[in-house]
Formats: sequence, C-alpha cells, structure tokens
Amino acid sequence: TELKVASIQVDETTFHVALVTDRGFRVIFDTLRSLNDQLDDFNTFYKEKKDELHEYADMRVEGIVYYK
Repeated sequence: TELKVASIQVDETTFHVALVTDRGFRVIFDTLRSLNDQLDDFNTFYKEKKDELHEYADMRVEGIVYYK
C-alpha cells in the first residue's frame, strides 16, 4: 500500500502490536501469528475497504478483519 508508519504502539503485553499510519488509523497485529499472512490479509482488505477505514483495522483473528 502507499501507507507509511507514523508510530508503533505496544501494550502491556506483547501479544499484539499496533501500527499507527500516516492516515491516522491503526492496524493491530497478533504477534503469535505470521506477520506475512497478516500483511497479505491487510493488503487485500485495504484494496477493497480503504475508503471505509477510519479508526482501526484489527488483524488478530485469522481470516477476519474487524474495522471501524
């Protein structure tokens, strides 16, 4: 995608990491799953729904993207 990472957020546990994009929304990843798989899923999702994505895209559940 044409997105750039503005910052990275790590919560108290390291089971998920959130990337804050230059467009202001977060992409939340599960550190226990393959990052490549999650990035592939995000790219597919982003191509279809980028105009509907405003706050976050949660990639932590395999095969599903929760977004707001």
